[in-house]
This record gives sequence, C-alpha cells and structure tokens, in this order.
Amino acid sequence: MNLIPKPHRKYRVLWDEFHLLENEQYVNKYRESLYHKYIKLYSYVTKLGYYMEILRQPWNCFNSRRYGTLIISAPLRPFGISEIEKLRGDVENTQLSLVVFGEWQEDLTTARMINKLLKPYFIELGDKVYSGEYSFDTSPYLVGVTSSTSIVRFPKNAFLISGNLLNEVTALTNSSNALEDIGVFGFIPRVGFLLI
Repeated sequence: MNLIPKPHRKYRVLWDEFHLLENEQYVNKYRESLYHKYIKLYSYVTKLGYYMEILRQPWNCFNSRRYGTLIISAPLRPFGISEIEKLRGDVENTQLSLVVFGEWQEDLTTARMINKLLKPYFIELGDKVYSGEYSFDTSPYLVGVTSSTSIVRFPKNAFLISGNLLNEVTALTNSSNALEDIGVFGFIPRVGFLLI
C-alpha cells in the first residue's frame, strides 16, 4: 500500500455525512453518499488537488486545526447547540471555511437548521422552492437547479449572485409571473463562507 504524507490543512476537506443522513439505514447512506449522489463534486475537488475525508460523527468530534474546509450538504439530522457553538468557534478562531449546500426540503427543516447556524453572519435562506438555470457573470456555462431555496439575506460586503429562477408554487397557479430574481450563490471571502 502506498501512503502519501499528510496533506497541508488547506488541502484537507471534511464532508459532513453525519448530518446528511437522518438514520443509519444502508440504502439512504448509499444513495446520499459522497461517492454516489455527489460523485461529480468529489471528482472535481480531488482533481484540483484537495483531499476529501468523511465526518460520520457530530461536529464536536473533529479538530478544525487539521482541516481547511467543512462541507455541509442539505442536512437532515438536527444540529446540537454545542455543535453550533463549536463550529462558530472553528470558523472565527481557526479560519475553518464552510461550504453549505441548502437543498430545499418539503418541511423546511434544512433551511431552518442552516438559518440557525448562519444567523450570526447575517445569512438567511428563504422558504420557497425554485428551479431553473443561472450562470456566473459572463460565463457561458449554466448551473442547473432542480429544487432549491433562495438566499434572502446576505451581508452587503459579500459576493452574492442572483438568477432568474422559476418559483414552482407560482408556476402552478400563474405561469406568466413565475420567474423571480433570487440570490442563488453567496461567498464571504473574509470569513470563508460559500453558500449555495
């Protein structure tokens, strides 16, 4: 077996699988895993030279001084208060970067949990469902959105991309006014947040 030297902290990415799954059933674990549903993200990140590891325990169980980034994707399992306090300390004291994917869920549990976590940073997700495509500035590439919420509150000194996406509820009742200009991608360079 060939072993590599321990990568520098900035190249180590931690994937939060613990909060991604509500329970430990094998089917859900496989379907929602980094190596299945998120394989394109994993391939892209590792091709850039980063090393991804999976966190299968609460946030209190990892040392943020060993990792540059924590990815939280559409959490289903609630965050504990001690976890939130620990993670905020990691972001503010050890410069841990957060990448948060806020996928829309029918009961809004995901958005509420993410909002609770990000409230001190003036970030809030909405409660409507959107789909469609958007692009970054003049990029010819489109990003597809199948079922997402919007960023309704974001710091003014940060980077926020908007897109005209289809409000799925409005589209069912009034198809002529269903497109809305909403926040879809945000980045706070100083803190290290990336919110999608």
